[in-house]
Amino acid sequence: MRDNLAAKQWTLWHAITYNTADWMEHQGRFFPGSVSWTLSVFYVADGRAAYKLVLVATLALAVVAAAVLAGRSAGAWSSAVVTAVLVLGLAQIRVWADAYTAFSGLLTLTTAMTLGAVVLVLRSGRWWAVLGAAGLYTAALLTYETVILFVPPIVVLLVVLTRRWRRTLAFVVPAAAQAVWVLYLRSQMLGAASAYQVALTPADVLRTTARQMVAALPLSQWWLHASGVPPLDSGMVVVGVVLAGVPAGCCVYLVSGRAQRRGVWPLDGAARGPWRCWGSGCGCPPPCSSA
Repeated sequence: MRDNLAAKQWTLWHAITYNTADWMEHQGRFFPGSVSWTLSVFYVADGRAAYKLVLVATLALAVVAAAVLAGRSAGAWSSAVVTAVLVLGLAQIRVWADAYTAFSGLLTLTTAMTLGAVVLVLRSGRWWAVLGAAGLYTAALLTYETVILFVPPIVVLLVVLTRRWRRTLAFVVPAAAQAVWVLYLRSQMLGAASAYQVALTPADVLRTTARQMVAALPLSQWWLHASGVPPLDSGMVVVGVVLAGVPAGCCVYLVSGRAQRRGVWPLDGAARGPWRCWGSGCGCPPPCSSA
């Protein structure tokens, strides 16, 4: 990255502003955070080891945010442990456009920011918490717009847990503003890139939605017949079960047993509904689906 910018006699700031304007003009997208983060990562982490460290760090942030949210939503911190173990135990790396290893950690970063904003407003309904959550979620929106899809389950979760609707404004207002702005950019963009043309054919929409809803499940690459995936043999399944499935299952069993001995189940009572509501709305947290 440094060499490429030096060859063009560009500064990092010049590259960020140019690419942000280019995305707005030709693709109808406004995500300066994405451009800034991606270019900065490759500018600073100019090596394989440093880049992998960035990916690990953003994934850790997303897992911690998801675990804290699950624990606070369920009212039992054993749920946080179960969530973290299940997310790590069931994670799968995809051949193409992977949510964990591609895009300089962009998806895990925006997931962490979004879930962190939810935790903030669950912790307190004071004005500073709501403003902080709105700022954090706005940063996520300006980094990767697809987190706008998290707003419906977030709204339901907040209303169910807090019995108030005002805290939801921290998410609804930024999402509405971003949606209006992007629609305007799409109406003004030069040319219509095939990737950003709207085609709401019912059959295609339903099929795509179904695939997205189950894409995070284990082995989905094989039973959805994704292209470029190597053949799955029994040895690979055994290795996955031994290295990931068994440790995750043992951890969940031990945590659940300890919680039951205390008389508190991680997803017990009134807290079970909100946790299920979040899980059904966003998929297995963190909701890092490939774009």
